[in-house]
Amino acid sequence: MANDDNWDDHEFITNAVILGAVVAVSELTYAAPPQRCWTSPLSGHKYITDLLRSNPNKSLLILRMDNHVFIDLCNELSTKYGLVASRKVGLRETVAIFVYIVAQGVSTRVVQDWFQHSGETISRLFHKVLESLILMSTDIIRPRDPQFLVTPRKIADSDKYYPFFKDCIGAIDDTHILAVVPPDERIPYIGWEGSAHDSRVFNHVVTNDHSNFPHPPAGKYYLVDAGYANQKGYLVPYKGQRYHLEVFRNGSEPSGPREAFNHAHSSLRSVIEHTFGVLKKKWLILS
Repeated sequence: MANDDNWDDHEFITNAVILGAVVAVSELTYAAPPQRCWTSPLSGHKYITDLLRSNPNKSLLILRMDNHVFIDLCNELSTKYGLVASRKVGLRETVAIFVYIVAQGVSTRVVQDWFQHSGETISRLFHKVLESLILMSTDIIRPRDPQFLVTPRKIADSDKYYPFFKDCIGAIDDTHILAVVPPDERIPYIGWEGSAHDSRVFNHVVTNDHSNFPHPPAGKYYLVDAGYANQKGYLVPYKGQRYHLEVFRNGSEPSGPREAFNHAHSSLRSVIEHTFGVLKKKWLILS
């Protein structure tokens, strides 16, 4: 009886294997032919065309800019900074792919569905626009008044700041932005082993002749917080005194001239924190 049971088990297993092989062959033989993934009639070109013709508020929500600003950006990148359309993707659609990613902070998979292009195409177009924008940035990210001869209105129109900060030309701070770097490209982005203090990064930038850092002219200065060294051109608050605005928001007034200076210093320097907040809210990829 035991031998018969073993034989039955062996026969069952053999039949199961054969059946499985037949099913597998059948699936390979009769499977439907592969289909293209991006076949929606709503192409990226049509989507952008409709977007630019629709309610202007829709462009503000999707692209974070007015229609005419987007069109001007496309023209600038094309005529001055070497951005060209490809055979399959037009110029406006190329720029829209980039703007949509940085404005909405979405993954390339989402953009593939919106614009009906492969991941490789989306990535390639994104980097093309990025390269042109880097070239553009060297022309537009610079002081309107290189010698800072005019005191900013925020200071000049305030009894709290003027004339005490009449030579202040700006504020410096840092912010953290999540970045994912491919393993084979990480070394150039490390800088130093381990973590680096803010002051070390700052000193490296201001002493590097190739960083293109806008140093303050003689007699002018930036406001920096206590994490940086007090040096010519960079004014820190008094140490050992209350400084941050949150400390004074409970109704307590500054005690003495040094705390009064720190309070005004912190209030004026908060413009850089507000700027970072606006940038991260407008361009969600930075978050």
